[in-house]
Amino acid sequence: MDETPHFEFELAPDATLGSHLLIGFASPGMSSLVATDHLTTELDASEVGHATAHGLATVTPFTDGKPRYATRLYDSGEDLSLLVSEVFLPAAVGELLGDAVVALANQHGVDEITLLYGASYPHGPEQHAVFSVSTDAYPTDRLDDHGVEPLSGGFLDGLVGSLLDRGIDDETPAVGTLVTPGHPPGPDFDAALLLLDAVCAHYNIEVDRAELEERSEEIHRYYAELADRMEAVQDEGSRDWLDDRMYM
Repeated sequence: MDETPHFEFELAPDATLGSHLLIGFASPGMSSLVATDHLTTELDASEVGHATAHGLATVTPFTDGKPRYATRLYDSGEDLSLLVSEVFLPAAVGELLGDAVVALANQHGVDEITLLYGASYPHGPEQHAVFSVSTDAYPTDRLDDHGVEPLSGGFLDGLVGSLLDRGIDDETPAVGTLVTPGHPPGPDFDAALLLLDAVCAHYNIEVDRAELEERSEEIHRYYAELADRMEAVQDEGSRDWLDDRMYM
C-alpha cells in the first residue's frame, strides 16, 4: 500500500464536471470559503465527490453531531464546478492537494481553474478590493471591466502557488487567483462579498447577496457594541476589564 502522502478524489459514478472549476479554501479571514460556500447554496449545487487524504492526518468537520468530508466537490448543473476545502493546509500539504486538483482537471476536461484567496498582508483602506494573479492563458476581460487589477508583487505558496507554478508553462488548465486582504480571525463577510462580486463578474452570473450582507451588518454591529463597552469600562477608571472575558 502506497503510504506516500497524497490526496485522491473520489467522484460519484455518474458525476460530470464543468469546464470551469472554482476553488474556495480556508485562508485568513475565511472569505474564500464563505464566498464559495455561498455560491454552492445559491446555485443549488449538488455534492458529487470529495478528496481523501492518504498518509496525512485526517481532519473531519462536523455540525450538529454529523461529520462531513473536509474537501468536497460540487456540480452546479452549469459549466461550473466548485471545490470547497474547510481546513487550513500547511504550504506543503496545499501543494499535494494541488497535484490532485491537476489530475482531476486533466481527467474530467476542466480547462480553467479559479481560486479565491483571502491573504493576510499589510494594506490601507483603499486596498479593500480584489486583485488578480493569473497565467497567460487565463481570461481576464470581464475582470478588467469589473476593476480587478493585477496584484503588484510578492509570492504565493501552498495550493495557490502550486497551481500557478504549473500553469506558467501551460502544464495545467488556465489558472487565475482572485486575491483580497483577509482579516483574521473571521469570518470576514465584507471580503467575501468582494470576492463574490468578482466571481459573478468573471462568470457572468447573478446570485442573491442578501444573506452575506445581513451577516456583514451583524458583525459590524457586534464590534461597534464591543468598542462601546470597552470605552465605557475604561471611562469608569477600572482595569478589571482586562480579566473580564465577557468583553472578549
